[in-house]
Amino acid sequence: KRAQHNVLERKRRSTLKELFFSLRDAVPSMKGNGKFSKVSILENATTHINCQEMDLQRLDEEFARLKRENAELQ
Repeated sequence: KRAQHNVLERKRRSTLKELFFSLRDAVPSMKGNGKFSKVSILENATTHINCQEMDLQRLDEEFARLKRENAELQ
């Protein structure tokens, strides 16, 4: 029973480790730049997501402005 638990725990930790590696590789500033702590991976991922959201909002506003300009010109 204990051995089975140890196997499952090892598998859980391995899966979690791989997910952190995937998250690290998804953040452009961290990709291929060596070893990072889990906390720094989460902080950098959060910063990256916030920047992406701001860019998206800016592009949405620009799109709406260009759409209005296009409608006025027609």
